[in-house]
Amino acid sequence: KMKNPTGIAVRSDGLIWVASTDEDAVILLTSSGAVVAEVKNHGFKNPQGLALDAASSLYVADKGNDRILKLSPNGTQVLLQIARLDSHGKPKAGSGPGELRKPQDVAVDSNGDIYVADSDNYRIQVFNSSGTFLRQFGPGVLLSTSEVRGIALTTEGLWVSDKELERVFLFSRAGSLIKSIGDADSV
Repeated sequence: KMKNPTGIAVRSDGLIWVASTDEDAVILLTSSGAVVAEVKNHGFKNPQGLALDAASSLYVADKGNDRILKLSPNGTQVLLQIARLDSHGKPKAGSGPGELRKPQDVAVDSNGDIYVADSDNYRIQVFNSSGTFLRQFGPGVLLSTSEVRGIALTTEGLWVSDKELERVFLFSRAGSLIKSIGDADSV
């Protein structure tokens, strides 16, 4: 059952992953809406953005757990978790390099680098395919009043949407600001 769908990712075979935020699940659908799989067994809490890599592995921005999960193409296995862990091995919010606080979205490039909209830390963080922290960017552009929501990789770089500033930003993949579009008075 799909409730409050947020993230979406379409596989090369046409099947569609949807984050069902209110159900704490990700659902795999056919293009006609038939449910192929419903994944609830990874302890999701408010899943948001989704992304796929070249091997159809699914990445989930698990906002309420302050983590990113990489799942097998069918969603049954956790292949990677990017998170700060507490003494019991549970995800915990953090603000240091490589630590997440309420991630809203995720994107993966052709090299396997993972870009995370680290919303409550007002930044973008980049990890390699093994989950090792590479770099962060956005501070000074993404302000403490920012609410980073969506990200999208293109040949130009990384587009970032900011709900509160009512702007979208284009950053190079290295993190330099290329341009900003919109503001509170824009159409």
